[in-house]
Amino acid sequence: MKGGMKLFAVVMLLLLVPVGALAEQFEDQEIPRTRLRAAIRAQGRHSNSVMLDPNVVGTAVGVGANGREVVKIFVKNARIGRHPAALDGIPVEVEETGEIFALRKTPEAVTPRVDRTARFPRPVPIGISTGHPDITAGTIAARVKDGTNVFALSNNHVYADMNSANIDDNVLQPGPFDGGVDPD
Repeated sequence: MKGGMKLFAVVMLLLLVPVGALAEQFEDQEIPRTRLRAAIRAQGRHSNSVMLDPNVVGTAVGVGANGREVVKIFVKNARIGRHPAALDGIPVEVEETGEIFALRKTPEAVTPRVDRTARFPRPVPIGISTGHPDITAGTIAARVKDGTNVFALSNNHVYADMNSANIDDNVLQPGPFDGGVDPD
């Protein structure tokens, strides 16, 4: 990954979620905001030097296996290189993701433009508008199977309205902002 793309990956990971929203998300795990902010500061202070390792593809702040805040270091291959056990006293977890890269746009002559806000037959492709009736809209992140059935996977704020949904609530496709109507 070129230096510019590495910087792009770090910036994107830093900007994915505002600090306040990240802190609220972790409140269920009872991580005090001060410790979470300390983890975010440690990530910010050390990401540039950590990203100098060609095996490293990104960094983030998350919740570790023990339920505490951690700085995550994402690597192409977990068996390559050595990484610190902690950054500024915040534990580090190394996670193998493989190579991360931006996809290139293909010419429309090769790939026709898709209206991602249209209604689609099931199973709906990924990247298409969807959402709980009480939100604006989100996208389907992935389709998953349990061996027989196909399910759409998205974020909590898209399908569960940040834990406010009920088990039998409808999920709309497209999402409400894009013309989805409950209960249609």
